[in-house]
Order: sequence, then C-alpha cells, then structure tokens
Amino acid sequence: MTISIDSVSLMNASFTSALTWDDVILLDVDKVYVQIEASGAEPKAMPKHVEVVVKRRPPNAPTPSGVVVGSWKIPKHRATGRKTIYRATLPGRHFASFVEVESGLTPEMATVVRPGGTSDREFRQALGWANRGQAELPSDPAASSGEKMLERPDAKKLMQAGGLEVIEVAVKVHRKWKCTNGKVARLIRSPADVLYYSGHGSHAANALLAGNGAWLKAGDLTPHWKSPMDLDVFIIAGCSVLAINTGLGGTPGKEWAKLLVGRGGPLAALLGYAGSAPADSSGGDDIAKEVGGLIAGGSRDFVKMWLNANGKRSAWNAVGMDSQGYWYLEPHTMDQIARTLGLGSTVGYDIKGPNPI
Repeated sequence: MTISIDSVSLMNASFTSALTWDDVILLDVDKVYVQIEASGAEPKAMPKHVEVVVKRRPPNAPTPSGVVVGSWKIPKHRATGRKTIYRATLPGRHFASFVEVESGLTPEMATVVRPGGTSDREFRQALGWANRGQAELPSDPAASSGEKMLERPDAKKLMQAGGLEVIEVAVKVHRKWKCTNGKVARLIRSPADVLYYSGHGSHAANALLAGNGAWLKAGDLTPHWKSPMDLDVFIIAGCSVLAINTGLGGTPGKEWAKLLVGRGGPLAALLGYAGSAPADSSGGDDIAKEVGGLIAGGSRDFVKMWLNANGKRSAWNAVGMDSQGYWYLEPHTMDQIARTLGLGSTVGYDIKGPNPI
C-alpha cells in the first residue's frame, strides 16, 4: 500500500485557512496548528497518525539545515472520500522559548531599510549578532515586502514582531510512502535584542514612511511591544519622529516613548532624531558602523554612545530616550561658527539631559 502525503499546512486557530507567508505565528495566530492531507488507501486503512519533525532557523537564508524543536504524531481527524485529514495543535511549551526573554544566550538583531539604503548593512556587519530578520520597506505603504522564495519577512510584520525566525514542519516519510508536498515553512515571532530601522520619517504625520506615505506609527507597535520582551534597543535612523519640545513644534516623540520600559514597553533605549537625519553617505553609514561596534563590544550606555557617534559627525538632531529621560546634543556656538566660515575648527558639543519626557 502506497500512502501519498499531498500537503502539509500551518493553519489558523479554526483550521479554516492556511497561513500565508506574511502571517506570523505567535503574532497573528497564537499556536502552531498543523494540518496534513494524505491519500492512497481507503480511510480505514490509512495510518492512525503521521509524524512530523519541526525545525527552526534564521530568516533570509533558505537552507535545509536548522535546529530540531521536536517531533510530534499528528492524529487522524477525518476522511473525505479518498482523502484523509490529520490535525493537531502542537504543545505551546515547546515554542515558548521563541518569545521568552533570554539571558546569557546568543544576542540577536533585526533590521529594516528603505530601498537603496546601506547603513543597515554596516550596522549588521559591525554588530555580528544572530539574524532575526532583514526586511526592505515596500514602495507602497499598503503593500507587503515579504518574499517567500527568499524567506524574507514583510517589513511591517518584522517591526511588529520585533524579530522573526522560520519554522519548518516536515513529514517523517516511511519507506513505502510517496511525498508529493511533505513540508512547509512559515515565520514565527522571535524578538531580537536590537532592532535597527533606516528610512524616512515624518514629523507632521508622526510616522515612518514607505514610498510617499505614512507606513508605521508608534501605535502600530505598542500593542505588541509589551514588557517583558527580549527587545532592548530600537534605533530609528530616520527624521523627526522623536522630537519633544524642539523648534519643529509638537511632541511626536512622546508617543514613541511609550515603548520604553516603565512606560509599558520593553526598551532600555530609544534612539533617533528630532529633526533631519544624516543620509547614509553623509555620516549615516559611519554612525551605524560605530554604534554597532560599540554594542558588540559590550557597551550598554546606549544613549550616550549614540549621541557621541552623531556629535562627532555634526548630526546635531540626534536624540535618545531611556529610563532617565530625554537626551540631546548642543553644539558649541563659537566652534560651529568657525566651521561654517571654513576655518577648519572641529565643532565641540555637549550632551544635554535628562529632560522629563
């Protein structure tokens, strides 16, 4: 008797539809729901269960390798004609480690970048931590930027999850079984320690931008970024959204401050700009490289390392927030005038704060 494994799917909680590549387990669906369709014999002659092996691996690098999470027997659910359906909800305790706050384990990073951006690459290379997702912003704010063939996550889902891994569910095939489509891979939430965004931001809309429109606001993250969570640092290498009581007017940064620990969020530090941010080619790449290297070296004074990296390159709009408050740069006036006049002076600066948020 030849048994044919016709499909393996990861499903929604009601088993009414299969998850797409942009659906994230532990974000859009609360557990791992497995469905297998098989055929080849009368239902009574079909096996009572089908065994699957589940592996985990980083995104963005399709590979047959991975780390085994576990193996489970999926029981027979029902038969429809010559087709037999197997279903099971996999034990949640085996997947809790994806979202638990880790201590002393391999640190992780995730990055999101606008098309053509380069500072994310500099940051990743300098940091050298485990990959929990690399995404590119879509050209249309409403569009997905995920790509299943490349195992690339959608940028917004990566941001909301704070980091992702791939889980692969594969049928353990017996000698006389035929496997037409015996495995499936989908994304599962696995927050990184550091998330780096490089793209445009709008003070007026208080949003990060994709194409020509508002793409993501702080309110898109606050329901998902709750303490405790593994994510410690969020860097917004984009304009304006972290402004609080600046010459631009308004306080958009107060909404993003809700992501800080003690304010409902998980972050030890939130880093970015109150006004225009430097382009990648005009200091942004160098700032990303320096900050990534410092974090990799063990520095945890996130705000001051960010402000110093920006101050050395005259990126005066850089700001940072932490549990102490709001920090910013103030250039020395006379040195700034000398530099403007081309007298070759290096502009000095002070780190100001912490001001109340």
